[in-house]
Amino acid sequence: MEHLSFPTFGVNPEPNRPSSKARVCQCCLSGDVFTATRETQREKSRMVGFQTPQQRPAFRLALIQLQVSSVKSDNLTRACGLIWEAAKQGAKIVSLPECFNSPYGTKYFPEYAEKIPGDSTQKLSEVAKKCSIYVIGGSIPEEDAGKLYNTCAVFGPDGTLLVKHRKLHLFDIDVPGKITFQESKTLSPGDSFSTFDTPYCRVGLGICYDIRFAELAQIYAQRALLIIRCTWPRHLLPGMTKPPMLPGDTAPL
Repeated sequence: MEHLSFPTFGVNPEPNRPSSKARVCQCCLSGDVFTATRETQREKSRMVGFQTPQQRPAFRLALIQLQVSSVKSDNLTRACGLIWEAAKQGAKIVSLPECFNSPYGTKYFPEYAEKIPGDSTQKLSEVAKKCSIYVIGGSIPEEDAGKLYNTCAVFGPDGTLLVKHRKLHLFDIDVPGKITFQESKTLSPGDSFSTFDTPYCRVGLGICYDIRFAELAQIYAQRALLIIRCTWPRHLLPGMTKPPMLPGDTAPL
């Protein structure tokens, strides 16, 4: 069952201290993980054009959850229809879930992978332009130079591709006697942070398992970003064991 979620949120410029049990994100340790001091915050406030969250206009964010089938064209039609519905309800930024155009599973990624730009992202570009909104394209399996990625493409109100985020932290799990799953069997990880600016806020992106690593969120929060993660959609294929999504499960931090 599809639904739209319009969460209440805010930007927290003072991130919580990391838990002593937090996983360590190695790809996040090469940069300025803990460099956002009060002095750098004051420097930001003196930047030309910098606005605090309180100075920026209010806006509506829509988080879309939808059922995904094995027919890519149906998935795209369903996703674009829900984007239209969200825009009619006043959403200025709309986010789709992870793998919104394809079944989720290592055996499906090669079959459904496409280039960016490609058919799926072209349709997102068109609906973003027609609705004059920002569209965060959940993620799709992307093929590039012989490698596969789990990639989110973001489009502006004019249909322009603003940024691509490739999932940094691949979901590999081995619980003896219960479940073994390795995204890394077919997917390659991304290697960079992904942000884009809107008149309402600056947005930092993460895909599903990315959010399990506190350092990524801390870096984004230090830069006064709204953090949006794209996570699992509902799937219709038999034998898939992902838990059902709850209405607030794609809400930003």
